[in-house]
Amino acid sequence: MLQSLTALSSIAVEAGHTNYGSVAGLLTNALENTIVFVPAAFVTGDFTIPSGIQYIGERAFENCSGITSITIPNFVKSIGASAFRNCSGMKNITFAGDRKQNDLDIGDYAF
Repeated sequence: MLQSLTALSSIAVEAGHTNYGSVAGLLTNALENTIVFVPAAFVTGDFTIPSGIQYIGERAFENCSGITSITIPNFVKSIGASAFRNCSGMKNITFAGDRKQNDLDIGDYAF
C-alpha cells in the first residue's frame, strides 16, 4: 500500500468533479474504494469522507493538522492504523448514520 509521496508537488482534478469538496489532493484507489493518501496542505476545516469510500488506509490523513472535524459516514467499513495520526487540530469526530456494533474496524492508533 502507498505510504507516502515525497515528490508530489501538485494534483489535477478534472473539471466537474465535486465529490471531493475542497480537498483536491484526495488520492484513492478506485478498485478498493480506499483513501490511500491525503496531502496535508489540501485538508483544512471540516471534512466528510466522500461517498463510495469504504476503507481509509493506514496513515491516510497522517499529519493533516488543518482538519478541525471529520465526519465518517456509515458506509466506511475500516479505518487503518494511524489513519489520523498527528491531526493536532482535530476537535470533533462524528460517526454518521445508523451503525451497528462491530460494523467498523478501527486500526491501532487510528486517532
